[in-house]
Amino acid sequence: MRRTFNPAFVHPADLRQRGISENDTITIRSRHGSIRAVAVPDETIRRGIVSMTHCYGSLNPDADLHTHGSNVAALLTCDTNVQTINHMPTMTAVPVTVDAVAKLDRH
Repeated sequence: MRRTFNPAFVHPADLRQRGISENDTITIRSRHGSIRAVAVPDETIRRGIVSMTHCYGSLNPDADLHTHGSNVAALLTCDTNVQTINHMPTMTAVPVTVDAVAKLDRH
């Protein structure tokens, strides 16, 4: 299925546990930064894992997530946790936390 953005694929049980629904905006945090992303349930993703596409999305935190996507580079660093063979940042198995973004009350 093609999308104009790169969703954060998460096991449905993990989303339910955090009170997050499909297409909700979430915050993903690592030791080095945070991004907003669109949550999409995927039963093929192992529990406790978030899967996103690299090399995608805007670094502008105010960019429309459904148009520009989320840039996971903001979760990484080149100062530590780099691969010894090529000095590239580690881009897999990055420890993160996931939280729902508070929904605005529109009255």
